[in-house]
Amino acid sequence: MQKVVAKYMETHYWESVAERRSCSWSWLDFPIFERDIELLKHMQVAVWSQTFALPLPTESFHWRQFNRMLFRNERILYKRLCTETGESIISIYAPEYQWAVCTQKYRWSDDWNPLEYGQKIDFTQTFNEQFKTLYDAVPKMATSIQESENCTYTNSTGDSKDCYMSFRCHYCSDTLYSYRPNRSSSCVDCFQVKNCERLYECIECNDCQMSMYLKNCSWCFNSKFLIDCEWCHDCFMCCNLANASYCISNKKYTKEEYEKIMSTLKVLTHEQLKSLVHKWNLLESKTMYASVSQLKCESCIGSSLVECADCFMTFMMKWCVWSRWAWDNVNYKSSMDNYSWGDSELCYTTSATKKSYRTNFTLRVKNCTNVLYSMFCFDCNECFWCVWLRNKEFCIFNTQYTKDEYAQLVAKLITHMQETHEWWRFFDPCVSAFPINDTVAYESFPLYEAILPDWRNVSLDPRGQGKILLSGTEKIVSAKLDVWRKQFETLRRTKETEVNIPEHADILRWTELPESILEVDDDILEKIIVCSVSWRPYRIVPQELQFYREWWIPLPRIHPDMRHQARSKHMSARELFLRTTTDGKEILSVFPDTIEKHIVAPEKYTKIVYW
Repeated sequence: MQKVVAKYMETHYWESVAERRSCSWSWLDFPIFERDIELLKHMQVAVWSQTFALPLPTESFHWRQFNRMLFRNERILYKRLCTETGESIISIYAPEYQWAVCTQKYRWSDDWNPLEYGQKIDFTQTFNEQFKTLYDAVPKMATSIQESENCTYTNSTGDSKDCYMSFRCHYCSDTLYSYRPNRSSSCVDCFQVKNCERLYECIECNDCQMSMYLKNCSWCFNSKFLIDCEWCHDCFMCCNLANASYCISNKKYTKEEYEKIMSTLKVLTHEQLKSLVHKWNLLESKTMYASVSQLKCESCIGSSLVECADCFMTFMMKWCVWSRWAWDNVNYKSSMDNYSWGDSELCYTTSATKKSYRTNFTLRVKNCTNVLYSMFCFDCNECFWCVWLRNKEFCIFNTQYTKDEYAQLVAKLITHMQETHEWWRFFDPCVSAFPINDTVAYESFPLYEAILPDWRNVSLDPRGQGKILLSGTEKIVSAKLDVWRKQFETLRRTKETEVNIPEHADILRWTELPESILEVDDDILEKIIVCSVSWRPYRIVPQELQFYREWWIPLPRIHPDMRHQARSKHMSARELFLRTTTDGKEILSVFPDTIEKHIVAPEKYTKIVYW
């Protein structure tokens, strides 16, 4: 956080800076607020008759979030063999990952017992070293797909049907190449849409239907190329409209006039679509934005908040109370440093923790209480340094103890971790099974320059965030980074994906694709297309071709991953900057001054658009 932002918060809000610290990753200073200390005291860990304070962070918030996101591969899929059954499977773990990876059926079966991998505590080793040994040994689930049908090529999917290359997909059907669709159907190339139907290339939309190229729209129908519109139907290339119909470039037409103009754009060629997308992007400069987005919130500092109270530096949150430094949570209470999932209370430094109470330093745990430093645990209580447990209690390193033994050992372990300075942060990056650029950390915090082992090259972006990109000659390479200036750890990444196209495959370059979908034959399904941006190969699948034909959309010339990256760039920042609004008012905003936008205060935005 910039010093001017912290100073503004002290002056205009109830937040006071208690101290400033030097980040152990980037070496830049960052603030600790009085209410951070207050919440951490409220969340202290109780082990029977003893209590242990949760320490203040030693890293800036963005580095803490980066560290948590290093353990999340959501979108990158590989083909490999199941270690247990030998069958070919789709997995988020690369074939080069040498440890056990299994199917979901095997993972949830009773054919194996995670306690068989239990370890004894070794006080001569760091706990991260011991946990990495345990984590690598226990079989991993290839992908996370629950209660879904025909969704093999997805991940983090639940209660869905007939979805393909869509991720974090819940209660959806017939959705292709989308990220975080929820309760939606027949959406293609969409980013974070909810309760939507038959959309194409839409970003952050709710309750929209039969539309394409919408951004930040709600309750819109049969419209194209809109930005920040609500309750609109039959509109084209418009922004900041509410309850409008038959508008083109924010100009009202009769129904007959509108339909006559739109009939000329029914069948789009590639060049026509490219020109319209360019105009849509230019429309951004004319669109008026609120400095932050908050709906029915009280005493909150952050953006993309819905019905939250007393939240600080939180983004993409709903129904949360007294949460601090968090992203992407629903119904979190009295928690800090959290990323993803919901319905939890008194949780500190977590990723994907759901329906849990007093869990700290956890990854993907559900229905847990008093669980510390654990991953993939479900319906567990009183567990410490465990992985892939179900319905267990009083376990340490996947070893079962009695209630009294557990209490004595946990108190001893925490005391030892305090002495060795391990009782203060999330798992070390070296524990992660994923290369950096397979994770969501790489998407949210792009990495540029190489850092040599002696830190001779340290790259910082304009916001003061540190950057890491490791270099090497092997497919998976390593480098040692002096993260704490005393202790070394290993980070891994892969090089660019190798392009392996079968020798006799029928290949089309993007320049050879037909201009119009009317010229496309079914044999396109047998061809391999080379991306115009990345030169990576991709294919058209039958349900995708059917969608393009129904909408008269030309075939895409860009690889699905490149299309996803382009949509990601439309997301607003998940931090706050001090900037000047269009009418000269100094205000906190998710849009920095370096981005030219028409920014106004939230109350003025509401008055102009809705009144």
